[in-house]
Order: sequence, then C-alpha cells, then structure tokens
Amino acid sequence: MKRGKDNVSGRGLAIFLLAVLASQQFLPQESLAETATTKPQPFVLDGTTWDIELTYWTARGKKKTEKDTLVFSGRQVTSRDYERKGYGPTNYSVSVRGDGVTTFETMQIRKDETSFWKGEVSEDEMVQGSLHVQDSKGNMKEYYLKGKLVSGTLRRKGEKAPEPTPAPPGTVVPPIQESIPAPPVGETAK
Repeated sequence: MKRGKDNVSGRGLAIFLLAVLASQQFLPQESLAETATTKPQPFVLDGTTWDIELTYWTARGKKKTEKDTLVFSGRQVTSRDYERKGYGPTNYSVSVRGDGVTTFETMQIRKDETSFWKGEVSEDEMVQGSLHVQDSKGNMKEYYLKGKLVSGTLRRKGEKAPEPTPAPPGTVVPPIQESIPAPPVGETAK
C-alpha cells in the first residue's frame, strides 16, 4: 500500500490537535477565563429615576432648556413632563455596546404627536441621548438630553440587587403600630 502526502498531513494534523487539547488540561483555569471574551450585560433600568435636562434650539437659534424626570418602573419608562402633556408610560428596549454602555429606546404616540426617545446610560450613573418629537404635519423638534441617576441602584443584568443596610447594633427600631380609625363624628370610642 502506497502512502501519499495527504495521509502524512492528516496524521500530522491529528497529532497537532491532540497536543493542543492535552496542553489545555494543564493550563490554570484563570488563564482560560482570561482568554475568553464575554459581552457585558446591560444595566437594569427598572427601579431607577433620572433627573434630566432637555436642550433645544428655537427657529431663531436661541438655546432653550427644560427640566424633566424619567422613571423606569415595571419595564416601562415615564417622562413626568410628557405625562402632564398626555403621554402615558411606554415599554422600552435595552441593548449594550461592547464598551458596556447601555442604550434604551422607546416611541410614544399622543393624538397628533409621536416622540422618539433614545438614551445611553454609562458606568458613572449618567445618561445622555436625544428626544425627537414629530407632529402630524411632519414638523420635527429635536432635543439633546443629559442627566444623572437620582434614585435606585444601577446594576448589570444578572447581578444581585443590593441588600438593604441593617440598622447599627443597639439601634431601637419602634414596632409597627396598627392605626385605629377614629370614631365617626358624634360617636365616642368604646
């Protein structure tokens, strides 16, 4: 039986692969973990509140700023200012970039207006992004938004929520007392 070049190359490749596999068994697990690349998880926005400033420029080029608050709760986001204008809470989607910045997006419709929100949440508990509001005639008003976390805890998906801080030793916590309703006017307590 004649052995060709292909048979020798195949055997050489098999020996090489066996050597690589065998060497992996002797590497420390930390080395294997360091070589693996993992994609960061997005931040969990539910339970957070953000004070933001919305900045826009008028038709005459004058800069205007409005203050607002974004509340993330129940997998929905609410703009307190836009809630007063007739917009309700809306679902939002999140994604994460390779650098760990979490982005959120949503769209809201109110009668003759549609608003598009897009924001980026960073490790330093800051948010920036944009808001585009379009009316039924196609007129667009563009805002730049920036703000900071004012309540809630920013954590990555899969991380445990922080435990509440217990009272220091020796602190007396008063018991919860049930309130007894006052008797109706004109009656006395029994």
